[in-house]
Amino acid sequence: VVCEPYFGGDLAKLKRMARKRGVQMTEQWHGRIFRQVLDAVIYLHSKKVVHCDIKEENVMVSRKGEYHKPPIKLIDFGLASDFSTISNLKGTCYYMPPEVWQFGLWTTRGDTFSLGVMFYSVFCDGQVPFYAHCERALRDKICTADPELGRLDEHPSFQAMIESMLKKRLEDRPTVVKV
Repeated sequence: VVCEPYFGGDLAKLKRMARKRGVQMTEQWHGRIFRQVLDAVIYLHSKKVVHCDIKEENVMVSRKGEYHKPPIKLIDFGLASDFSTISNLKGTCYYMPPEVWQFGLWTTRGDTFSLGVMFYSVFCDGQVPFYAHCERALRDKICTADPELGRLDEHPSFQAMIESMLKKRLEDRPTVVKV
C-alpha cells in the first residue's frame, strides 16, 4: 500500500507544535480537527467499513506548518473490517469499547466510542477517560466505571457530547453522523 506523505505528524505532535507556535487551541480549533476526522469515519461507515483502531497516532496532519487550520487525514486501516466480519478482539486497549472487551464485537458505534476517547485525549493533552496500570483493570473500568472527565467542567456542551459517545451500551451511543 502506498499513501501520500504526511509531513505534519499525528495529532499528538500537532498539539505540541501548535502550542510552540502560539496557536490558540480553543474549542473551535479542536472542533475543526474533530470534524475532519468525523467526516472520514462517516465516509468509511457509508462504505460499510468499521475502522476498529481510531486513536491519535492514526490521525495525521498532511502538511507541515499548518497549525491554525491543519488538514487532517485518517490512516491505518490494518484492523478495519467490513460490516460482515466485525467480531474480533482487536484495537488499542484504551480506545476499545465495552462490547469489544466483552464479546469481541466491533460496530460503527464502537468507532463512536473510540472517537470519544480520542477527542477527550486530544482536548485534555493526552489524558484518557479510562486509565489503569494493567489490561485487566482497564477492561473492568471501560466495561463498568464512569469515565473520568473532570477536565471538561468548563466545557459543558463538549462534556455532554463525550459522555454520550462513551456510553456503556452501544445502543445508547450516537452514530458518528449524529456526533
